[in-house]
Amino acid sequence: MVHADNHAPVLSPSTHIVSPNTVLQVGINKGVLVNAVDKDKNLIYATLVTGAIHGSVQLLPGGGFIYTPKPGFTGKDKFIVKGTDNHSNSVQTVITLDVTLNLIPPATPAKPIPSRRAMLPHEIPGLLSP
Repeated sequence: MVHADNHAPVLSPSTHIVSPNTVLQVGINKGVLVNAVDKDKNLIYATLVTGAIHGSVQLLPGGGFIYTPKPGFTGKDKFIVKGTDNHSNSVQTVITLDVTLNLIPPATPAKPIPSRRAMLPHEIPGLLSP
């Protein structure tokens, strides 16, 4: 039932990155309702409309969720949610999951920079003297 004076909530699409064979747990602070808006200031709840094709999604209270990609899967996946304020439903919103390997090479440790004292073969009186 839609109340004539009620505005439907608005959810924002989002993208989350996860490594293959890794469970992604997203808390409410970054979940599907983090940027949700209801002009009437009603409490918004999220509902899963369509689950992910290449993994499983569990929607948690408050908009957090758990995503588990299928073993060995890499690529883009998505699931669809909608919000409700118990008076009106939002339009369906896509949550994208980027299941990708970390292609950034590990950092190489920096070589220590010798102190000014270590650069001099022997002490020279003057400015650099302790």
